[in-house]
Amino acid sequence: MSCIAVDLGGVFAHLDDVARRQIPFAAKNTVNKLAANVIEAEQAEMASVFGNPRQWTLNSLFVRQYADKHNLTAIVDFKDSASNRSAGKYLQAQIYGGTRKTKGIERFLVSRGLMPAGFRIVPSDSVRLDKYGNITLAAFRSMLRGINDGRNFALTRTRGRLKPGIYRRNKKGVRALVMYVSSAEYEKRMRYFETARQAVERNSGQIAAAELENALRTAR
Repeated sequence: MSCIAVDLGGVFAHLDDVARRQIPFAAKNTVNKLAANVIEAEQAEMASVFGNPRQWTLNSLFVRQYADKHNLTAIVDFKDSASNRSAGKYLQAQIYGGTRKTKGIERFLVSRGLMPAGFRIVPSDSVRLDKYGNITLAAFRSMLRGINDGRNFALTRTRGRLKPGIYRRNKKGVRALVMYVSSAEYEKRMRYFETARQAVERNSGQIAAAELENALRTAR
């Protein structure tokens, strides 16, 4: 978790007593609006980095804690979810770099002894992918049916010139469907913390001034 401090002293300086009484209300609203701005900026960053991210990914951020007049802290976080479906888990490799989390398909293949533990799959051009670059459920089921009926076979270790993976037999020999790799290393791609900080620095002054003006206009 990264903390971003907002200095509103310049905006709220040189106020009279009436205006000063409205500062906690204006500051609270400012922080909460900045949290919403951060989410919008992160969504734009996701769209830029991933090209065509799922709505599940775009909508994965929310304000876990809103600021109030006594605690001017808002927390933006990823929504919780079962297993590894939380975007906060499967985007870690994109945010920090490193090895990505295993996918459900990979855990299934390992559990059936079709892939060594610790490996990841890399689909070939022969496998149908969805618009997000993932193997479609229909293609995966077809791959498994092929293993059951003998059209396809899985190698958990190198055999001759064939590397570990799942292959389909055809008249010309075999064709790779997916390859197994010992790790799937990612370079840091998503500027998650940098994006949040820039959104706050870019918008804090304008939002604070507007919220103070609104607080004075509605003051009783």
